[in-house]
Amino acid sequence: MNDLQRLMIEQILQLVCRLVDQKPSFAFFRRETFGIPRIKTP
Repeated sequence: MNDLQRLMIEQILQLVCRLVDQKPSFAFFRRETFGIPRIKTP
């Protein structure tokens, strides 16, 4: 995987996380699926 592909994947993951953040009920889904810790305070 080259740098461009990695950058695209990171951008997509960030977009998905922002969309999921708009739906609090899916917050646990994001953490469990991607293993991304919640940085913002609730």
